[in-house]
Amino acid sequence: FPEYGEVKVKKDKIIAFSGNTGGSSGPHLHFEIRSSISEKPTNPLLYGLEVLDATNPTLVRLYGYPLSENAQLNQSTTKSQINFTKQKDGTFLADKVTALGTIGFGFIGFDRQDLAANKNGVYSVRQVVNGKVYTDYDFETFSFTETRYINTFIDYDHLGKYRQRIQKTFKSPGNRLSIYNKLINDGKVVVKEGLSYKVELLIQDLEGNLVKVVIPVEGKRQTVKMANEKSKTENYVIAKRPNNYDLGLAKVYFPANTFYENFHIELKKGNDTVTIHNNRVPAHRNFTLTFDASKYTEAEQKQLFIARLDKKLKPNYASTYKRGNTFTTRTRNLGTYTLVKDTIPPKIRTKNFKNKQWLTNYRYLSLMISDDLSGINTYSATLNGEWILMEYEPKTKTLTYNFDDKILDKKQCELKVVVKDNVGNTSNYEVSFYRK
Repeated sequence: FPEYGEVKVKKDKIIAFSGNTGGSSGPHLHFEIRSSISEKPTNPLLYGLEVLDATNPTLVRLYGYPLSENAQLNQSTTKSQINFTKQKDGTFLADKVTALGTIGFGFIGFDRQDLAANKNGVYSVRQVVNGKVYTDYDFETFSFTETRYINTFIDYDHLGKYRQRIQKTFKSPGNRLSIYNKLINDGKVVVKEGLSYKVELLIQDLEGNLVKVVIPVEGKRQTVKMANEKSKTENYVIAKRPNNYDLGLAKVYFPANTFYENFHIELKKGNDTVTIHNNRVPAHRNFTLTFDASKYTEAEQKQLFIARLDKKLKPNYASTYKRGNTFTTRTRNLGTYTLVKDTIPPKIRTKNFKNKQWLTNYRYLSLMISDDLSGINTYSATLNGEWILMEYEPKTKTLTYNFDDKILDKKQCELKVVVKDNVGNTSNYEVSFYRK
């Protein structure tokens, strides 16, 4: 990074252009402010940037969680949605919750600024129980090293099932986020029989716009109608310890602290597949999966890779390291894995021009490259025998060459492109064009 004061910027000068590469869904510019001491990013709206915002955050859904072993909430031992209605004063009143034992709450919500449609996260949340603050956190700053702990901050199982993020107001095991200003009992509420509790959630944006929801809780034992049937397998992962499992055709190794909390892990083996639990449990660190490929010939092994199967059983390439008869991948993704053979080389075709076409008025030329299985690994191109820089955009499967990058000294130009997939299948493509 440049030294302090080395790069000087004058007001109203252009400092960057927006881009649309990588995982982007549209042209955008990354803008952040970091502490020069800790390198922690801080909320840029804390530095006097004026943004019109008189809009309250939006509360979409509310949930209650039985957390202790024998806890119940609304006749259930599993998560329950809690209905709420808007009151005349603008606050929200939830339906009465009957519960017993240790419980917690979560919500789905977002914040919008005036004249903007994009949904932002809320700035701060407080949970107050009978007048006492149990949870207080805000998003003023955090460390990039904490990023993956967001997996414990949300209901990850719900995210895996419904693609919705429930923000928990209690702190789960393994959560090391530094966003919390105050916690009593990790934000969990112990409900005793015969007692009543008033739980208030105060959800706020940076401008002070506030949403308040009141949740009346009555301590009462009821007949459980919906039980949480947690599967107890023979394999129990203790998160703080390393764990090894032999599944026959494959072995899996979880280093210590791969997971955030202890749980019963489900491991299955099929004829050619191994299933490691499901994708609704987050992994904090990479684990190692090693397949035995000794039943394949040397020629077959050259075209094999480890793949993770999606819900439709479509194989997705996992970075594969080969050593002798073993194939290994390191990943954070639980799910079903297998060895897959890829014999088909990548495809290459022109996109904005044709063979032997005049391109005098063209600013750039582009080609489409694709691979049906293991995916693109490398690409290279030469123009009239000299290497040229081509830019690859995976989202559109496009290779682009800008004519400003090189002065052409011939009217007839010969373009050669070589594309290799992740198991080494290679395609060569040659095309001619004219330019003056």
